[in-house]
Amino acid sequence: MNVNDYVVVSTVSNEFKGIILESKNPEKIILKLDSGYNISLNKGDIKETKVLSSLKKEKRSIPKLKENPDLPTILILHTGGTIASRVDYKTGAVFPAFSPEEILEMFPDLQQIANIKSRLISNMFWKILTLIIII
Repeated sequence: MNVNDYVVVSTVSNEFKGIILESKNPEKIILKLDSGYNISLNKGDIKETKVLSSLKKEKRSIPKLKENPDLPTILILHTGGTIASRVDYKTGAVFPAFSPEEILEMFPDLQQIANIKSRLISNMFWKILTLIIII
């Protein structure tokens, strides 16, 4: 079983079907259930697993940065949090994504307005702080 596999997991008391998400705890498996909810299962409680299919990770096309000397430069300093995260809608997983290329992927028209730079100064998912500086 791997992350993004669509599986059936049988435990001592129940059976669950869903997509395996990344788990920070090596003793747990996290499943995105068909209902959309996530569930955490102790590996010790699992009797049997069966992989039904594997989802392939889609390649994203991230635009190339083109610096325009005639435009102002905006520097974004951020500390992570929801504003600096993306959702994978197939799995429901949230991951940090705040490079200048990723900002332009979400908002391509920004390249017409300013040169974008960003710096992660800390990674606190519980706190949102973004500071924008125009250089």
